[in-house]
Amino acid sequence: ISMITGEPCTADVVAKSPIRALVLPVDAFDEMRLDHPEIEIALSQLVSDRLGYQARDALCGKKLDAYRPQRCIGTGAMGVVYEATNESNDSRCALKMLRHRFIYNPRVVSRFEQEVDLLRGLQHPNIVSMKGHFVAYKTRFMVLDLYNGTDLRALIRDTGPLDEETAKAVLGQIADGLRHAHQSGVLHLDLKPANILIDQQGHVAITDFGLSKLIESDGCDSESVGTPLYMPPEQFTMTNVGTHCDTYALGCIAFDLVMGERLYGHHPSMELVDLKFVEPYEDWPYIEASTDYRDMVCDAVRPFVCDRKVDLDIIASWARDVPELGKRLSKVQQR
Repeated sequence: ISMITGEPCTADVVAKSPIRALVLPVDAFDEMRLDHPEIEIALSQLVSDRLGYQARDALCGKKLDAYRPQRCIGTGAMGVVYEATNESNDSRCALKMLRHRFIYNPRVVSRFEQEVDLLRGLQHPNIVSMKGHFVAYKTRFMVLDLYNGTDLRALIRDTGPLDEETAKAVLGQIADGLRHAHQSGVLHLDLKPANILIDQQGHVAITDFGLSKLIESDGCDSESVGTPLYMPPEQFTMTNVGTHCDTYALGCIAFDLVMGERLYGHHPSMELVDLKFVEPYEDWPYIEASTDYRDMVCDAVRPFVCDRKVDLDIIASWARDVPELGKRLSKVQQR
């Protein structure tokens, strides 16, 4: 970590037997990596492999800008999230770090910077807000609100499905945040239970806008982005991408909440695209909920965009905090 970041090494090593030390002076190393940039790329991958896989890793306790990471609270393919202390006012926050293995990948760096730009313009109670951003240890960080809870994926996995009224209250909060994003010209494109945070008071917020794009953006990605289980058919080819992609994902989440399992979770990934072109029918999807709730799910997951009749205003009207979920959250955190 010290070699790639240029920060002083803080680790201590005690030899228990005689050793032979081989020393590479800093100047010599700097000259070598200028001649061989692949060395720095390899080092960045090693650093990435060391960070984010334990509750306390090599970054915990170090000062990054005005922040000091205390523990790792989340990991993803491209990022690591830490609970941190803001030493300027002794408050707590979340730090989202771009993994070091991507710091030389222009496309991934661009996505991270795009997320910063998008979150800067999204201020809503049901969207995790960004408080700032900075560069440290050769990578990029975002300062985000800290949620003292878990995500919906972990909640459902560890404590089971929700009753319909509670599910509607949660969906209403998601829809309210999603509606604000759409009104601000932003598509999420990776809406799923793992990207929905819920705190001890039962307040819900959407997070991880790393795959988002502007509704009026010129052109689109040449390959699909998102999580296949929650993507509509058109998102696999990134054609006709719009707000209907997010409402499709919302319908899949609505199924998860009351059934405790994923709508397409029993099918291999290779079959998903074909399955998503099947129209809902009397026996599918089977949902243990009211007719109105089932109709909402069916309308959201229609294969063709023109048939999806989902009104976010109506769903958002269901929004309320659900403090009764606090007991469930305690069970998840104890595990």
